[in-house]
Amino acid sequence: MLLLFMGFFAHAQPVRKLLVEAQLERPDANKPVYIRGALDRASESTGKVLLFYRGYPGIAQIEAVDGQVRFFNGQEHFEEMLPVFLNAGISTVTLDCPTDQQSACRDPYRSSQQHADDVRALMKVLRQKGFSEFHLMGHSYGGVSSHWLALRLGEELKSVIHSATQSGSPPLFNADLAKSMKDFPHDAVKTETLYLHHQNDQCGLTPYSYVKATARSNRLVTVIGGDRSGPSCGAGSFHGYLGRRSQVADALVRWVKDGEVVQEVKGPLD
Repeated sequence: MLLLFMGFFAHAQPVRKLLVEAQLERPDANKPVYIRGALDRASESTGKVLLFYRGYPGIAQIEAVDGQVRFFNGQEHFEEMLPVFLNAGISTVTLDCPTDQQSACRDPYRSSQQHADDVRALMKVLRQKGFSEFHLMGHSYGGVSSHWLALRLGEELKSVIHSATQSGSPPLFNADLAKSMKDFPHDAVKTETLYLHHQNDQCGLTPYSYVKATARSNRLVTVIGGDRSGPSCGAGSFHGYLGRRSQVADALVRWVKDGEVVQEVKGPLD
């Protein structure tokens, strides 16, 4: 199978991660269905939490094993940003697709009202844990989720961040990916929205030109420079902000905490 967007890894996560889950109403299911997330709680929480949908395939396979949270499709660049978020009092939750979507989790589900209802159920659990302000970030193919959830959850989300948004579909294999983005109703979205993208993203399915044309009122963080040595749609490249991850995380903290848009993220020599 073609592996797009991010490298995969499998290992036990640090002890600080906690499993959060909500059982979903699926009248026709022959067994219970859950939506799960891996929570990293800031030691000095501000009540703000950043929900995160990873890139393709978008299925993290989160589970608890012997008291530790494991997920087999992690998002390398987001994990590296965690210390910056946590030090700023921003907790994070890596979201998984529901257990009845573990074989696909494609556009028909991501663009549906069911997707929004499922995430809303997990947000209810998080409110019970003391979180009061929800931000959502979708990276690459996860941007399909962040777009549709921005539309369907509206003011339930404080803001939405679309990172390295996938706006194009592959020509042959997996040609249905991001198909729902073609006619996405951007003007109907009321949630505060920020786009984040590398200006030289080499991945053909995530062109910078799309977000440049779509972002409203300068709500675009443009990443400049870094390391492009890896596969163009993988973690070790501009697509995964390699070489600029700490600066990107700093810019996201400023957005989540104060609504500030850092228009350019670059290194000292750029």
